[in-house]
Amino acid sequence: MGSSASRLLSSLFLLIGTNPQKFRAMIVPSIVEKFSFAAAVAVLLMLGRVQGQIVTGAAIDLLLGVLFVVSWFNLAATKE
Repeated sequence: MGSSASRLLSSLFLLIGTNPQKFRAMIVPSIVEKFSFAAAVAVLLMLGRVQGQIVTGAAIDLLLGVLFVVSWFNLAATKE
């Protein structure tokens, strides 16, 4: 992912943080982004092609992805 895409996604995360209920629909692409990176790194790790800091970053992204999923469901419950 290029640096401009990283900046765009970082901006998206900040935007979601300002009003999660309003921007709830934008949580879905955030979940996809977090899990896709973690999955790609997991495959590379199994192939022995990555290690160290990248794996740590992927683990953090996996955790953030799980937190986005939890937020998605909590926001749905508060909307009703």
